[in-house]
Amino acid sequence: MTLSATLATMAATLAVCVAALCRWLSVAPSWRDVRLFSYVALSAAVYSALNIPSNLGVEGSWTLLCARVQLLVAGVHVVAWLRYASVGASRPRWERWYERALLVACASALVPGLAYHGGGRTRAFTPLGFVYAEATPTAWGLLLFAALLAVFALLAARYWLAWRRGLPHAAVHCVGLCVFLLMGVNDALAVASLAEMPHLLEVGLVVPVGAVAYSLAARFSADAQDLARLRADLETVVDERTRELACAVDALHRSEKLAALGQFAAGVAHEVNNPTAVVTSNLQYLAEAIERGPTLPVDARSCVADSLAATARIARVARQLLDAGRLAASTPACECVSVAAAVGESVRAAQARCGAHVRFAASISPGLCVRAQQDALVQVLLNLLVNGGQAIPEGRGDARVVVRAECDGRVRIAVEDNGSGMSEETLARAFEPFFSTKPFGSGTGLGLAVSRGLIEGLGGDLRLSSRLGEGTRAVIDLPEWERRDAPAAARLAEDTRRQAGRS
Repeated sequence: MTLSATLATMAATLAVCVAALCRWLSVAPSWRDVRLFSYVALSAAVYSALNIPSNLGVEGSWTLLCARVQLLVAGVHVVAWLRYASVGASRPRWERWYERALLVACASALVPGLAYHGGGRTRAFTPLGFVYAEATPTAWGLLLFAALLAVFALLAARYWLAWRRGLPHAAVHCVGLCVFLLMGVNDALAVASLAEMPHLLEVGLVVPVGAVAYSLAARFSADAQDLARLRADLETVVDERTRELACAVDALHRSEKLAALGQFAAGVAHEVNNPTAVVTSNLQYLAEAIERGPTLPVDARSCVADSLAATARIARVARQLLDAGRLAASTPACECVSVAAAVGESVRAAQARCGAHVRFAASISPGLCVRAQQDALVQVLLNLLVNGGQAIPEGRGDARVVVRAECDGRVRIAVEDNGSGMSEETLARAFEPFFSTKPFGSGTGLGLAVSRGLIEGLGGDLRLSSRLGEGTRAVIDLPEWERRDAPAAARLAEDTRRQAGRS
């Protein structure tokens, strides 16, 4: 292969690489404009490759065919340059018409005898030993070549004006196009036999392509630096916002704690003040009766009974508050608890409290065990069972509360009743301390709140679902006792079966 053919091959390879790079970069949102330049580089590669037969000095029909196709590719190359240079700017109408006319004119070069004569010739450049096999252009072919070069002169002038305006990388484009324009004039003079010069156009095509590749590399470097600065600034802003957010969260937690404390204090005051008012009223009534005479009123016994019930209610509230306080201050030590044993104990106690009109039923596997505390689980189950029994109206013939359990890595114990159910508003407030729908004196409103706290302290969860008029379902979710502790679970299961046999 001759030196000139090698240069043409290298130029085509470099242009293909630049086209692939532009195509890859154009995937990024801020680099869509370089997609058009990939067509510029690709058409330059095709033009340089078509020049290889001529640079090899091989005469024949292939040289003539490549010369005709080269003119068409040159037209595509010029149109691609025009569109790339107009990215982000409005294009005049005459330019669009000029593009179309230029493409049609270059396509006419494919017609035999129109742009090139039928024969060929061999031309030598003695100083470098180059031999070229050239197609002889017609006047129309020379005119097309001049029209193409005129477009590059226009593009160079456009980038020169942009350079003066300070547009980034406009200088690189302008210099590359000027070098290409000079090499194009050199080839035009050589082909027209007006000067003895080597072919430089295939190399000249790569000069602006390489210049743009350099500008792309500089742009990529600038974007990388901007991204690094933006990342550093963003990290600083994130740190500042994180500190501000942490301060805001702390302030919010403090305000929430104060609000919760105020709500808690109001609930305690309400629960204590009401029975205290009963005791105070009864004592004042009895004191006035004693002042009037030595004989006590007929309803004195009733006054004393009411006062004792009121003090018992105050003591119950205080006891539940103490339980909640111990729950918050302690970390419970978990053990292997038989679900069947805990449910059985809770069902017996609930049956005694609710009476015979409610039927309690349990369906629990004897070997099912959870990681929990026996007393805490029994207390929670008992509270849920009693709540379910009390939610069923008196005189209902099918009153029932059912306990079921299932296991799939965690144990879920469901307590279901067919009572009155709860509305969405009531369900949303069910776990609020001191919230109760029971008649005055029948509940403190702390049962569900304490129960959820106990279950969460054991690493589980307590959820409620209810439909008004259909009943309520409470689900206790607890971790299953691990299999490596199977001996303890087996012993508990055996104890459960023995207790069931005795009962």
